[in-house]
Amino acid sequence: MNGIEGLRQLPQKYGMVFLVLSILLSLLNCFFGYKLLRLWTTLLGFLIGGVGAYLAASAFDFEMTWAVLIGFVGGTVVGALSFSIYRFGVFLFTFIMGLGMGLQLFQQNEIAAWISGVLLGIGFAILSVSYIRQIVIVSSSLSGGINAGADLITLFHISDLWVSYLIEAVLVILGILVQLRTTQKKRYR
Repeated sequence: MNGIEGLRQLPQKYGMVFLVLSILLSLLNCFFGYKLLRLWTTLLGFLIGGVGAYLAASAFDFEMTWAVLIGFVGGTVVGALSFSIYRFGVFLFTFIMGLGMGLQLFQQNEIAAWISGVLLGIGFAILSVSYIRQIVIVSSSLSGGINAGADLITLFHISDLWVSYLIEAVLVILGILVQLRTTQKKRYR
């Protein structure tokens, strides 16, 4: 379990770096989620496959070098699948966005957070198969805006709950508007 403990200690060691990185990625997702969809799905597939393969290799007591190599291969395979099978990548991306949003919204109650996150993730993922543009824009703006708002509140040590909700709402609305204005619906002839 040495590999799992190493992953758990990363946020504690590099907390501020992770917070700023989270804010930047959340803002990118909020305002450019649809335009960056292929990139996000490929990276998400790579991360999920890589971490999953690394953890599996660590559980079977592979040496660190082999565990990292197996993680890289697993990440590359799942990342390539996410890129080439577009709808699979969109399904995965929107599920993770819904899951993250539920976890962020109900973080005071862990059970409610996981249940709402899984339900939102499944709902977004199922709808995204038919309404890719609309669902990706809404889910990426919601997820990015809520996560960026919460991280900004943490960064600036703001304790007023209404300020948090206001910042998140403004970011979500602006994210949806920017994405709707900067992306066009494809017309099929």
